[in-house]
Amino acid sequence: MNPHPRTPQPLQPARRTSLAETVAAQLERLILHSLQPDEQLPPERELAQHLQVSRLVVREGLKLLAERGLVTARQGAGTFAKRIDDAAFRKPFRLYVAQHDLRTSDLFMFRVDLEGSIARHAAERATTDDLHRLRANLDETQEAVRQLRNDPTSPEVHRAYAWCDVTFHQLLAQATHNPLYEAMLMPLVDTLLEVRLHGVRVEIENSARAHSDHEAILEAVERRDGTEAQARMTQHLDQVRSWVERNEPSPRSTIIDNHPSSPPRASRTSRKDPA
Repeated sequence: MNPHPRTPQPLQPARRTSLAETVAAQLERLILHSLQPDEQLPPERELAQHLQVSRLVVREGLKLLAERGLVTARQGAGTFAKRIDDAAFRKPFRLYVAQHDLRTSDLFMFRVDLEGSIARHAAERATTDDLHRLRANLDETQEAVRQLRNDPTSPEVHRAYAWCDVTFHQLLAQATHNPLYEAMLMPLVDTLLEVRLHGVRVEIENSARAHSDHEAILEAVERRDGTEAQARMTQHLDQVRSWVERNEPSPRSTIIDNHPSSPPRASRTSRKDPA
């Protein structure tokens, strides 16, 4: 005999909200499988006829989709499918990190696995243009390190260096030509804001060492040596972890290198000056 028998749960009458969720689920499938970003959905009246519900229910279903970031309403024009951007993934990830107070070792274990794979696949897939962008980034980083030596207390100089440094990791992820790698990396980049809020400043010698590490990673990528690129990235992140553990009091703000600010998303087509 079951010592914990289940209590029968009577079915409840369907509510309007449940019907709206059903409509939202069907429209979500339509958007994801049949529509392109910025393509217009059929009018509410037509949707109501196809789904055999009232226009009010359709409107409620569209509201649910708008809250999920799948559609946008344009006054006088209708409802359009919305491109799902990185923010849809990045915000929940940041909240998870903030709420779970993850250890530095946990975060860097994830970084090593993720960015090691990124380096290996970048070596296999990077185009000539990818390599040029990475090389240009290292030139900018070298100049940022020089400025750090000349003005080590300037917040603007630290911010410029941080942008150069993190942009290297973003460009490397883009060079894999697998958008999932960049989507996974972007939430880690976002956490640099917490580093800034905690007032952490990268030491000058560490910035020079990080630049040297990036140079070694890129050289392996240029040689198409995925194994060496992965090994160099692992060594780099192990070194960064040791810097962070010595200087960073909060594990939640140590996912990305010990730097003071978060950069804009690196562009594939045009390289913005981070300074």
